[in-house]
Amino acid sequence: MIILENITKRFEGRTVIEGLSLTLEDGGITVLCGASGIGKTTLLRLLAGLIAPDGGSIVSDARKIAVSFQEPRLVPWLTCKENINFVLSEGEHSSKKADDLLTALALESHQNDLPSTLSGGEKQRVSLARALAADADLLLLDEPFTGLDEELKHRVAALIKGANARTHTLVISHDPRDAALLGATLLRAESTPLSALISPL
Repeated sequence: MIILENITKRFEGRTVIEGLSLTLEDGGITVLCGASGIGKTTLLRLLAGLIAPDGGSIVSDARKIAVSFQEPRLVPWLTCKENINFVLSEGEHSSKKADDLLTALALESHQNDLPSTLSGGEKQRVSLARALAADADLLLLDEPFTGLDEELKHRVAALIKGANARTHTLVISHDPRDAALLGATLLRAESTPLSALISPL
C-alpha cells in the first residue's frame, strides 16, 4: 500500500502540488488523466522516490519500483535485449522473459540493436518492456500508449493487466478511455496546483 498525506511540491517558487492525499491499495490499476503541466509526472516522480516532497509524507511498502518515462532513458551501450535483462537476476530466466516481451511488443527483430538505431516509438516500447520485466510491487507508466497503433495498444494493455497480482500500476494518460481498456480506476487531475484527484461517476 502507498499512502500520500497532504503532499506539497514546489519548483523555483511555483507550487505544482498542494495538499494532495492519495491511497493506492496493493494490486489493481489506476489511470491518472489530466492536461499537460498539471503535475501528473511530478506525482509519478514523487512515488518513484526520485524527488522528495516539500511538505507532507509518503508511506510505501513497495520494495521494488519500476518506471517507464515518456523519455525512454535506455542504457545507450546495451542492446534492446540487454536493456531488458538489466533489471533481472540470473535466476529469473531473463533471456526467455526478454524474448517474450520483445515478441509481444513487435521488437524481436531489434533485440540486438543499440538504442541509437531505434525510432522514438521503438525506444519507448523497449523502456516499457524493461519496466514490465522487473516484476515490481509498484509499476509507474507515463503515457505508455503514445504513438501505438490499435493492435500494439491492445498488446500493451494485456501485458499491463497481466502484471503480478500484488503490483499496483499507476498509468499517466491524456485519454480517459485508457482506463476502460485496462479495467482500471480512473482519476482526473483538474486543478493547478494539483490538490485533489477526482473519480468521475
